[in-house]
Amino acid sequence: MQTKTTRISFFDNLKFILILLVVVGHFIQYQLDSASAKGLFLFIYSFHMPLFIFVTGFFAKKIVNCDANKRMNKIINYLLLYLIYKVLLFVFYHYILQQPMQSFNLFSESEPAWYLLAIAIWIMLMTITKNIKFKYLLIFSIIGSLLIGYDSTVTDQFALSRVVVFFPFFLLGYYLTFEQMNHLINKLHEKKKNIFIALVLIMAIFVVFILCGDNLYFLRGLLTGRNPFALMQIPFDIPLTGVILRMLWLLYNLIIAIIIFTLIPIKDTIFTKLGSRTLQIYVLHYFVIVGINFSFICPLIQNICGNYVLIFYILLGILTTIILSFKVFEKPFNKIMGINYKKLYK
Repeated sequence: MQTKTTRISFFDNLKFILILLVVVGHFIQYQLDSASAKGLFLFIYSFHMPLFIFVTGFFAKKIVNCDANKRMNKIINYLLLYLIYKVLLFVFYHYILQQPMQSFNLFSESEPAWYLLAIAIWIMLMTITKNIKFKYLLIFSIIGSLLIGYDSTVTDQFALSRVVVFFPFFLLGYYLTFEQMNHLINKLHEKKKNIFIALVLIMAIFVVFILCGDNLYFLRGLLTGRNPFALMQIPFDIPLTGVILRMLWLLYNLIIAIIIFTLIPIKDTIFTKLGSRTLQIYVLHYFVIVGINFSFICPLIQNICGNYVLIFYILLGILTTIILSFKVFEKPFNKIMGINYKKLYK
């Protein structure tokens, strides 16, 4: 049986790998001019946010189950961080990079800040629905995830499409207990052959995406959770194609989660500590990305790197993740997430 310390090490290792994929995925999204680049992008996007949201749900139970004032405090913390992030990104785009942007819309979000807003909404949803039996709530969430793609009026307002599409993953994380997760991890790491099998499977999936990047690129809209089925440009016309693809994607993520859990180390590694600071990496990395891609730096990199520009951006994504995980960036986030609003309560 694993100790609590080991379980935390596992999750910190997992969170670091996932935030690394988030950053690399965002870096390479501006360099999708080859089948291999598109394939790598799709491979990352096929599972990184569902698994990240699963982990978010797993730890959200501590927030949902605490007293009402503390829970509301945490919701406000996330909303405040969302607002600060959104305002700063708008100022950075509009006034520093001088890029044309749509008018400021407080609760319409297409940039990475959507995730902070979604966390606050998911916590509120769980507070409202936590007395509903898990099996019924999961069924309703899956139905919502499947059907919302047919509603073209659902946009980035309140990040509603992604809130609904990704909600089943949050639910699974929320209802999985520490004991169940601990048992699963122990089982997966019990035999060394499991790691070998998982490695073969993940490599096979990776190769398929790399080789079929052009043919599978229509899946981008499905994987981001933002787009209705009508905008996905699905290359074949089969009844209920959108629902079928999304259902397969949900099942795929259950399988790949098992594969990833098998490959993640359960003991301390050189990046375990960095995995405890994913929030600061998530918020700050996008300033680096847009700062590079909407300035003179981007053409300079392309001229220097030539055909190796994709590799450079992958390495730059890794370096950015490591640098932004330094403790020096942690303090403002601890301040924001630690603000107590007790004067607001009766």
